[in-house]
Amino acid sequence: LSHIYVPQQLYYIAEGRGQFNGVLLALPNLLEHATCTPIARAVDAVLLAVGKGKSRVPDVKRTAQIMGPERVVGSIVVD
Repeated sequence: LSHIYVPQQLYYIAEGRGQFNGVLLALPNLLEHATCTPIARAVDAVLLAVGKGKSRVPDVKRTAQIMGPERVVGSIVVD
């Protein structure tokens, strides 16, 4: 996600809160795409998708720290 789209995405999140019961976003790995960090911090809850045999535990923990551990509601393992 290019940094030029971040303000637009933040706007959509704020607008969605007033219009919908929930908004679902899929973001790339924050360790590889730091420009997505403000978006990840703007949401109410995060479900981490962990790559089976690909994701490392320290990286998953660091990602949760970046997003705010209080927002992480769980994780799923994807193949």
